[in-house]
Amino acid sequence: MSLFNMSNRRSRNPLAMRKSRRLRAASLGLRPTRLTLRDLIVESWRSVSRNYSRSLLTAVGTLLGCAAFVATLGITGTASNQVSTAFDVRRATEVTVVADTAAGSKDESVQQADTWFSPSAVTEIRNLSGVEHAGRIMSASAIDVNRFFVEQSQPVPVEMYGMDEGSLAAVAPHVLMGRLFDSGHESRADPVIMLSKSLAQKIGVTQTGAAVFINDLGYTVIGIYSDTERIPALAGGAIIPVSSFQKNAVSGDQVPKRQILIETVAGAAAQVGEQVPYAVTPNNPKLLQIAAPPDPKTLRQEIEGSVTQLSLMVSLITLAIGAVSIANATAASVVLRTPEIGLRRALGARRGDIFMQLLGETVALGTFGGLIGSALGLITTIVVSAINRWVPVLDPVTLLLSVAAGTTAGVLAGAWPAAKATTISPAQALAR
Repeated sequence: MSLFNMSNRRSRNPLAMRKSRRLRAASLGLRPTRLTLRDLIVESWRSVSRNYSRSLLTAVGTLLGCAAFVATLGITGTASNQVSTAFDVRRATEVTVVADTAAGSKDESVQQADTWFSPSAVTEIRNLSGVEHAGRIMSASAIDVNRFFVEQSQPVPVEMYGMDEGSLAAVAPHVLMGRLFDSGHESRADPVIMLSKSLAQKIGVTQTGAAVFINDLGYTVIGIYSDTERIPALAGGAIIPVSSFQKNAVSGDQVPKRQILIETVAGAAAQVGEQVPYAVTPNNPKLLQIAAPPDPKTLRQEIEGSVTQLSLMVSLITLAIGAVSIANATAASVVLRTPEIGLRRALGARRGDIFMQLLGETVALGTFGGLIGSALGLITTIVVSAINRWVPVLDPVTLLLSVAAGTTAGVLAGAWPAAKATTISPAQALAR
């Protein structure tokens, strides 16, 4: 290889060229430029503050993304206690007890039927910890109810329920007119009846004290109710004392359904359901079939998690759109500022200085959007909490994460335009 080629290759070596430039600058007493952190912050701030409205419009996507992020986590955190309370109030507090005729022999079931479905069994259940109300229920379907004791009267088939004072308290009818029957009616097997609002309208009963007929036996309407907390079928049915149901053979040829209804405190349904068989039929606990709904805690967490996850996805999408918006604006700005970049390069600015300057501007825009968005999200959380009379709950880490997300969006948005700016030739830029 000739000496000329070796010299030419050495001159094209970037490291050698940079070393040569540094040596020449040192010989002339010149120092290489350095863009300090202070200079970077000042330049970035000037770029953002030069036109607040333009900066705000450029960062609007990041702003909305951060605002949605903070508002989502803030409102979710604030509402979590309210949701938990609502779920606790409506949590499974109902246990039903029926006979499992498949357990043991049929004779045993018949012999022990009176044991589990008796006032003494209900008393044992009421003594269990966590039980609010408990009582017996007998029911039969398509029982004819007549308004008048005449052949021309058209009977209305209804769901008929016999209840005692405990089960009536657990069902909790919403009385529109009259009253609930009490233990006195139950002990005497009085022929009194409570009609649902829809049934009363069908048979033409408009007030208490009227008489209706079931199997040619008159019953006095003691109350009219609109709805119940449990057993939805009661919305179109009727209720009589369980003792009257048994004494007067209301079900006729039907075999009535029998169950014990238990209302528990929140969270005690599963525990009570496990204890009932041993309290009522300790010699044969398998005689009873217990229906205790599970605690919906898992369902509550799944619902809250799904809502939060969906909201966060929307926030991230909005944040990504904001990053693209900043990237487009920065790319356009690089084209417009080509002479400026060329002048800076001609005055000694390094490629790294140009890169850091433009990247600092996009980071400032992202941080600006993150700060404003976090403030809007915080205000939204406070306003929503005030409207609903909630205590606002927001983790300060959420605000920091929101600002960090805006800054990260600025970094990602500015990396490519800043890299493109470093390829601008000073001579070509100044010639434009």
